[in-house]
Amino acid sequence: TLTLLVDIATRVVPGFYISLESPSATSVAMAIRQAVLPKDPWLADRDLTLVWPVHGLPDVLHLDNASEFHSRALTRGCQQYGIKLQYRPRRTPHYGGHIQRVIRTTGGGGHLPPGTAISRVKDKGGYHPEGQARMTLPEFERWFALQVAIYHGTVHSALGVPPLTAWHNFLGSRPVPLRLPVQPERFLLDFLPFEMRRVRRDGIELFHVFYWHG
Repeated sequence: TLTLLVDIATRVVPGFYISLESPSATSVAMAIRQAVLPKDPWLADRDLTLVWPVHGLPDVLHLDNASEFHSRALTRGCQQYGIKLQYRPRRTPHYGGHIQRVIRTTGGGGHLPPGTAISRVKDKGGYHPEGQARMTLPEFERWFALQVAIYHGTVHSALGVPPLTAWHNFLGSRPVPLRLPVQPERFLLDFLPFEMRRVRRDGIELFHVFYWHG
């Protein structure tokens, strides 16, 4: 599953998260962390030397009404960092046009990696995706990051310039710099799922385990 963020003004991709799990509050938190923080450590871990300067706290997150976007974790994190949550009206799929276009563009070559699923039965022939899969999850992350880099450098028909150029123009026109978390190492924790517990004399009980400290 892919969780993807797109900046509506410049069409750049601030971040994404790829997982073998179903979409959840955790996958949303991981994608937001990548979107907000500088990408250099993430790129270095995957031996990538791409230019991906997009980062910073957004003012507003536009979301559809999927359950993972209505989690307490996301609401709490956004409240702590001054991010407004704006949900699109129900039964209005055209509101998601921006991100659908980016997914089609960056994932348009998604049928190139070995093991791709083919939706139309008549196109499959004797092809069996499960037997052809050859990419690990980190390899697929690396491949997708390369697709994002290509997309960032390609002229966008609605903008007249590549998204990355639009991003640099946007930064040059801002009267104040982008906001960043004061404690980057804590940022992810503030968006992860949490449980509320009352502190009692004998400590805290969570998942049938008791925790206590003087």
